[in-house]
Amino acid sequence: MLPIVTETHLVAKHADKIVSVPGYTLYRRDRSTRNASGQLTKGEGVAVYVRSSLQSAVWKYSYDDTTFELLWVRCGGMFIGSLYNPPKPQYQPQALVSYVDGCV
Repeated sequence: MLPIVTETHLVAKHADKIVSVPGYTLYRRDRSTRNASGQLTKGEGVAVYVRSSLQSAVWKYSYDDTTFELLWVRCGGMFIGSLYNPPKPQYQPQALVSYVDGCV
């Protein structure tokens, strides 16, 4: 079982221990985009929990772009993706499609 969470609302100040689940490894990617005034936008972010008995690690695309709230976790021979696409993204829909296509 690999629970995937979108809209975590976690930011850097939130320690992993407050959302940890016994027996699972937590991987998270907090929102890191800023609005026009330079302030960090409301935290959304994504997370993946992997059973601790499984070998897993974050996989990063060589052209990683923090504009997209997309987290890849490699677990054995599988890649698990957790994606949050906000209702009013600051990017064009085609940009997200192209980015995911590049990752795959």
